[in-house]
Amino acid sequence: MTRSPALLRLVTMIAISTTLLAALSAFAIYRAVEKEAQAQLQAVLDADLEGFADLYAQRRTISVREGMERRIANGTKPEEQIFLLKDQNADKLGGNVDDMPNALTVQDRWVEFSLTDAEGIATAYRGSATELPGGFALMNARATTARDALLASVSQISFVSLPLIACIAALVGWMICGPILRRIDHLNAVLSDVETGQLDRRAAQSHCDDEFGRLGENINRMLDRVQDLNRQTLSLADHIAHELRTPFNRLKLALAQLSKDAADPKANLLVSVETINSEIDQTVSVFEALLDISQTEADAQSLSGFVICDLHQIVDDVVELYSAVAEDRGVELEVPEVGVFKVLGDGTLLMRLIANLLDNAIKFTPEDGRVTVGLSTFEDRVVLTISDTGPGVKANMRDDMFRRFVRGTDTQSVPGHGLGLALVKAIAVRHGARVSLPEVEQGFAIELRFPAQRASTGS
Repeated sequence: MTRSPALLRLVTMIAISTTLLAALSAFAIYRAVEKEAQAQLQAVLDADLEGFADLYAQRRTISVREGMERRIANGTKPEEQIFLLKDQNADKLGGNVDDMPNALTVQDRWVEFSLTDAEGIATAYRGSATELPGGFALMNARATTARDALLASVSQISFVSLPLIACIAALVGWMICGPILRRIDHLNAVLSDVETGQLDRRAAQSHCDDEFGRLGENINRMLDRVQDLNRQTLSLADHIAHELRTPFNRLKLALAQLSKDAADPKANLLVSVETINSEIDQTVSVFEALLDISQTEADAQSLSGFVICDLHQIVDDVVELYSAVAEDRGVELEVPEVGVFKVLGDGTLLMRLIANLLDNAIKFTPEDGRVTVGLSTFEDRVVLTISDTGPGVKANMRDDMFRRFVRGTDTQSVPGHGLGLALVKAIAVRHGARVSLPEVEQGFAIELRFPAQRASTGS
């Protein structure tokens, strides 16, 4: 079984893709938090500078120095904020540090730097140094400790979450893909068994009306059809052997008689030769009928040779051919009323279809019986009905009447091979006609519904 590698690949792909998406999301969150924290820190720094500028506007450096002293008195520690005011000679006028960090120069730009205290503890800052009117230098910086801690927490949470997300994604992938692959494996196993000859194997039916359930149903229908065709093929071979056995036996006897007669100068060899020819013709006719059925079924989707035909005219021509046969057998032949019934089809095949049906009806209708041919329209269909007052067929045989070599009841005394209705069905299917066997009180009836064509259609 190949399910494990396939499952592993799918689960790995799901875990990797989910982890990548989570990583991208974490990166986006980190950048958003960083931007917001930076904006908040910058807003505080801008407010500091604005406050010092306002103080300087009041009483110059005196107010700035007093403001710095108030901040120190209020508990502002160097670990949180540092500020410094120097005069033109770079002497300290106020602040909570003695000198300006090396990273800062009076250039009115923001710089991030780090300072180490006496205990060796480094603190990161963000600040700037600017020159006040009169040549005084003002430095202000805020510690980035809170911002850095927040970003570190986001990073730590992301790094811890990503492996967890990968594990959860793998678990969910296994839970989703496992049943799907098991169902695929089941279908593959069924098809593999069928390939080895187990034609009775079928896919298990799922209670879920999903794609796999419908796929299983379609496979089962296909296998049912294949098994049915296989049975028909085997049955056809049996029927062919059965149908040919009798003429071959008669042919063998005729050849034996011909061999005897050849030694007798008074014997009439012509009779034996005619008997042999008759048996050969019957045998050939069976194969010709089978070939005709197969060819018609093979051309089921082809409209080659189709033209607009008047079905009433074709019925009239066939009835005219069989009227003498019906009269000789004492069978009344009722024909449809005059009308125009246009269908798209092959006139020769349609004539053969009607001839087969009429031939069967007349053969199986006893003397003083009746064969009725009807033509009508129903919705967008031309309906052809042929019925007789013969013996009919048993109800349990109606579904098999269109199979090759299947004959109705009480047919032993009537010559034939049971191929006529099979050819009728093949021709009807090629013409898009629906075939049915309506219930009648006596005899047998068949109804064919052809797609109707407008009288003006075609050339």
